[in-house]
Amino acid sequence: MPTTYQEEVFKQRLFKREIWINGEINEELIERLVVNLLALDETEADRREPRPIKVYINSNGGNLREALVAVDVMLALNSPVETIVLGNALSAGLVLLMGGYTRKAYERSTLLFHTARKWVWGILPDVESGIQHTKYLVDMQADLFGSRTRWPKETWLELLEGGRDRWFTAREALEIGILTEIVPRSAREIRPAELLAPDAKPMLEEPKANLALEEPSTNGKVEVVPATAQVINNENATIKKKRKKS
Repeated sequence: MPTTYQEEVFKQRLFKREIWINGEINEELIERLVVNLLALDETEADRREPRPIKVYINSNGGNLREALVAVDVMLALNSPVETIVLGNALSAGLVLLMGGYTRKAYERSTLLFHTARKWVWGILPDVESGIQHTKYLVDMQADLFGSRTRWPKETWLELLEGGRDRWFTAREALEIGILTEIVPRSAREIRPAELLAPDAKPMLEEPKANLALEEPSTNGKVEVVPATAQVINNENATIKKKRKKS
């Protein structure tokens, strides 16, 4: 089956050691991510300093457990992993971001720290087991953020156990250590758009030319006569000459 242009583009980026995560964090996406990470890391196993692997993230969240699995793989690689947010890194997407040795985001990215939620049902022992597993995921999430940011684990646990969402701008995330850097803007100067003056009106049609012709006067001075008056004078002169001849 022939590949599409989009598939070909992503394949070329993979050769440049770039992986793109776009969409829900689920088992299929994490499986593909982990396979690509391990393959790229293996290609430079003989290098003393392997080149970094860049993981671009734009996700509204998903499965927390799968995101933690990917983070474990990132932290175990010989190649340094650089995670970069473009757009959103919400909930499990933000957890995935934390697997980067360096963590970057574009200036207008949005980040959300979100507590784990799990619906459990069945007989009482199963419900209790599900609750204990959710608490285990919450503890791992708080431990990850506490070890990689300026806020301690207790602060993150307080947010998680309170069930409160915490939104971050890129600047706020940088201040507390979720991010290590904000992707800088281009060095080219940003020029503002040229605006019309407040009292200026758009030109709907080209103005008519108001031409003027120079006509010598009898006293030796040059007089400027509007073009329409000059035409009338010429016609009058032509009529007078015809009358004289007749």
